[in-house]
Amino acid sequence: MQTEARRQWDKNNPEKIKEYRRRYRRNNLEKIKKSRKEWNKKYQAKHRDESRQYAANRKLLFPERCKLINKKWRQSHKIERYLYSLQHKIFKKGLGGSFTKQEWEDKKKEYNYCCVFCDISEQELLNKTGQGLTIDHKIPITKWKQWAKNNNPDYQCNDIENIQPLCLRCNLSKHNKIM
Repeated sequence: MQTEARRQWDKNNPEKIKEYRRRYRRNNLEKIKKSRKEWNKKYQAKHRDESRQYAANRKLLFPERCKLINKKWRQSHKIERYLYSLQHKIFKKGLGGSFTKQEWEDKKKEYNYCCVFCDISEQELLNKTGQGLTIDHKIPITKWKQWAKNNNPDYQCNDIENIQPLCLRCNLSKHNKIM
């Protein structure tokens, strides 16, 4: 049980407490991850039926709302969803780097919202195909490790410096070549 002096010290030194906790987490990261995984497994096993029932009831009670919300969200967050899946793919391959939606918009602006290869504008693409410019890696993900070994770059595979805007046709024709 804490004494009054200890409680007072804790109250007067919140930054030191934060630092102690940070240091503990840093030194015991594997132990913490392991205990969280164990706790999650136990919780999921114990509450599996309840969570399934809740999800089923929600879908039964509000089927149109669930479909509508998901559809609206997916349509309004296409870029974020793609960036997230791209980041996950890069992470699974053990490569690094990331960029934000704003950095992607700045990169498109740098190229005047046009495809690097065929010079078609994003507005034309949207009118023709309904799809804008796509994200392309100058050095493809599949060839990154080999290229990085020989060239020792200062940036990583998914950094914005390795990204360029291409229309879908040019991106598919480029495939995994280094141009």
